[in-house]
Amino acid sequence: MRRHIRKTLIGVLASAGVLTGCGSSGAQVNGNEGDKGSQGTTGTTGQSQDGTPGGDDDFTRKNINEVKAPVYLEGIEPAAQDFFRDGVRAISLAKPDFKTAEAKFKAAAEKAPDFLEAFFNWGQTLERMGRGDEALGVYQKALDKNPGDPSASAYIAKIYLGKARGARFLGQNSEADSWLDKAKGLLDAIIAKDATNVAANNGLALYYLMRDDVDTAERFVKEVLYVEPSNVTGLNTRGLINLKRGKLLLAKWVFENKVLREDPTSTEAHTNLGYTYIKLQQRPLAMKHFQLALDNDPENMEVRQNIAAMLLEHLDYANALDHYEKILAAQPNNVEAKIGKCDATYGLGGTATDRAKQWNAAIGCYDAFVKEKPDRADLYKRIAETYQSKLQNLEKAVEYFELYGKSAKLSAEDAEKNKKLITTLKDIIAKGGLKALDEQPPEEPKPEAPKTEAPKTDEAPKTDAAPK
Repeated sequence: MRRHIRKTLIGVLASAGVLTGCGSSGAQVNGNEGDKGSQGTTGTTGQSQDGTPGGDDDFTRKNINEVKAPVYLEGIEPAAQDFFRDGVRAISLAKPDFKTAEAKFKAAAEKAPDFLEAFFNWGQTLERMGRGDEALGVYQKALDKNPGDPSASAYIAKIYLGKARGARFLGQNSEADSWLDKAKGLLDAIIAKDATNVAANNGLALYYLMRDDVDTAERFVKEVLYVEPSNVTGLNTRGLINLKRGKLLLAKWVFENKVLREDPTSTEAHTNLGYTYIKLQQRPLAMKHFQLALDNDPENMEVRQNIAAMLLEHLDYANALDHYEKILAAQPNNVEAKIGKCDATYGLGGTATDRAKQWNAAIGCYDAFVKEKPDRADLYKRIAETYQSKLQNLEKAVEYFELYGKSAKLSAEDAEKNKKLITTLKDIIAKGGLKALDEQPPEEPKPEAPKTEAPKTDEAPKTDAAPK
């Protein structure tokens, strides 16, 4: 039973990499500024005493620059700027320390309520940890303390876009449309006042991408990249646009050489590379990037579901089941995960007794699922076939084939095949079932009647032809 990898495109709805502000206060703080003396190499390529060429680290002359004191921006509490720098350092590690970053950005925001970048980075860190609702509260707090700030509104709209994507993932399309409309209302209002606002243009690019309007999405992302050529969100969206248009190698290049160079831990870039490699028929590389995405964001259920589906395809039922159970613990109403769990349970190996238990467990899983989702009545056939061929319970097989015939939308041809199968199974049951058939001795062949030849005569054969 082949599971399908979800093809949902992932926009960057959480900031990536080194989080720095882009708000209206203009107070961007470089997390490395004044941090420590930098060690640089000269441009010379001398030689060692034994003639070894220069250029290697051991043979290059180093200049040690003097340590500089931190530079503080006017109008913002220096202690808040110190907290902010600490937060940037934590988020800039090869493996970002999100908990420390959260604490530091929060401290900076509380120390200086007009320090918008502290709020934005605090919120984006929460998003990276899968805590979107808390991030929304932080962005709303920033807006309350700085009424009318366009970037604060843009970050709120970004959360709405994330909620829309989450609703789509769960099949809640009307709810998704509602969140999309709320996001667009905020973003349109910002653009009306500030056409070059980066956060708003990024948001609108993602909005139109979610609406499958690729041309309009591209127009907005160009506005972003014109102002900030290395903007991770904009670059990722540009990669998605190429992916949507089927320019797979270009999409791959953008994700690998642009987004991941700016942010090696970008969950979105790794996820989208996974989708790209699936389309390029390179599934091992797809799995690699899905796993990297999950390593960066263990709470990302969409990525986890893709991994589970690929494991199921490769018959790794135990690990697939583990992922589906984790998804359902976080999202009890996830339809895809429910059916995936049933499939994984069905496929598990083991002894004959184990398999019988697993098949019965899978049947219970499918049955409960169909009761919740009657439009999947096709699963009654899977239950019936399991009873017939795996468990050899023909009475239950007939029961579910009949349910299948009544509930599923079958073509006239399929309905007729189903009726004939039910008739055959009932006939076998009437004769004592499969066991009775196995125990019956084979019928002896009936002797053929002896052949007799017609008597020979000397008379000429009669014909209807007239004499000549």
